[in-house]
Amino acid sequence: MTADVENQKVSLDLEPHADLSPLATAVNKLTDDDGPRNEGLITYCKKLVERGASLQEDKGQGSVNEVLQKNPALRSELQLEHHTNPPQRPASSCFLDLIYDDTSSELVLKTFLKGITSDEAVASSNSLYGKHSVLYMAVDTCNELRVQTLLSYKASPWREEPTGELPLHRAAERGHKNIFHVLLCAMKGEASKVDLQNYTMSLMETLMENWKRNTDHADCFKRLFEADIELNLNEEHIGRTAVHVAASFNKHEAVSNLLQHGAFLGARPWLTKDTQCPSVLPSLKASTLEKAMAGCIKHLPHSNTQQESEDLNNDNHTLLLDYRFLLPPDAANQDVNEVATLMDISRSKHHRRVIKHPLVQTLLYAKWRKALPFYMLNLFFYSLFVTLLTVFVYSLRDLRLLETDTEKTDQSEAINNLYSRIVVIKIFLLALTFYMLGREILQIVFLGIQYLKNIENYLEFLLIISVFILCIPNLNIEFIRHLAAWAMVVAWYEFVLILGRAPPLALYITMLRHVS
Repeated sequence: MTADVENQKVSLDLEPHADLSPLATAVNKLTDDDGPRNEGLITYCKKLVERGASLQEDKGQGSVNEVLQKNPALRSELQLEHHTNPPQRPASSCFLDLIYDDTSSELVLKTFLKGITSDEAVASSNSLYGKHSVLYMAVDTCNELRVQTLLSYKASPWREEPTGELPLHRAAERGHKNIFHVLLCAMKGEASKVDLQNYTMSLMETLMENWKRNTDHADCFKRLFEADIELNLNEEHIGRTAVHVAASFNKHEAVSNLLQHGAFLGARPWLTKDTQCPSVLPSLKASTLEKAMAGCIKHLPHSNTQQESEDLNNDNHTLLLDYRFLLPPDAANQDVNEVATLMDISRSKHHRRVIKHPLVQTLLYAKWRKALPFYMLNLFFYSLFVTLLTVFVYSLRDLRLLETDTEKTDQSEAINNLYSRIVVIKIFLLALTFYMLGREILQIVFLGIQYLKNIENYLEFLLIISVFILCIPNLNIEFIRHLAAWAMVVAWYEFVLILGRAPPLALYITMLRHVS
């Protein structure tokens, strides 16, 4: 600092804004000892006096003159021969004096700013009041007129405070919806949108923490979701997203709004992607989720230039269904399973009724229609497999009966015919068994560890192994009989489960599977 004073590289303001000037502050810090601290303060005082600081100041704990009278040696040391006139005070310093004076009206501030150059007005509007900007302090005191005055003279609403906050954060904390709106308009400027993606989480935390203090916090929250604001609702901070923050403060209305605007319901807290880690779902009411889903269904006008009346009886009435709350934020860059979140809902005792919501039913119906050809193809092959297996097992039984029938002597022709039929059935049965084996391998590749969590997959592998064993000739008749019986039970049980994936039968098959 003394180097800058000596080289005259800075514009100094040597007059006090409050109680003491820089010289009076330094003089009052002097002590009676001759330590290095005192030497540094005296050197600093000399530099200030050389630049024109007055020794006659009469503000604060005691004037500089009074302090120097008690220490004549110090007075003679500071009474320089070449005493320059004080530098002209910067306009921003005079402006800060007006800010500090609580009696200064907004008219006085405007008159002052009009009387200086545009550059000085901009510098004054962006000056610091202590460690904070004057705009931030105006927001902190909820002085709407002063905020508008400063913004009109190009005070920057994007200036970050030492805490990393914007003036918008302080407006959100205070819950002053008018100042909040004014700041957003100033931040938008000539752009079409205000980009708050990097500040979404901090704004949400500020609003949630201070919501109870003022009902206007809800208006500030809703203002963030208007079309001219760009947010990142899935931004993570300490492993949590905005939905987790709102749910932790029991702000169910806020959670509903966040989900309607694309916040991911299945986000896992605490920086984990483990699907076993609970999502925000246990913290939500079923009614909150239903309300969010209802808000995701909107009327879609056919023209952007004119508003259309929402006539449900109109043949051209179009609905816009928004499923973003089921998709993770990186869904565009990778394959995701949006049904995974729905499965979490269905497993929750308190939320499973929400699956019947029209929004979810429409999605499931659309997915069913898309998967229907593959389902019918799989059903056809599996029904053919079960039929052939049944015929094969009974043919084996008939063959064993013919081979063990000792009363009839001429059975060779019947045995040969039956054996030929068994060989043909065995060929087709093995082909279908290999198809099932390939299907299971594909499921293992795509599902990974999830494949092992379904007991039906174990039954299918048991069935495949049983068929391969049954096709081995010359096995023990008693062993074949028991194995064939279990294979038939498993095959027909699996057939019923596959048949039950069709929506008309799903309820009854679910009951059967649960009981089984």
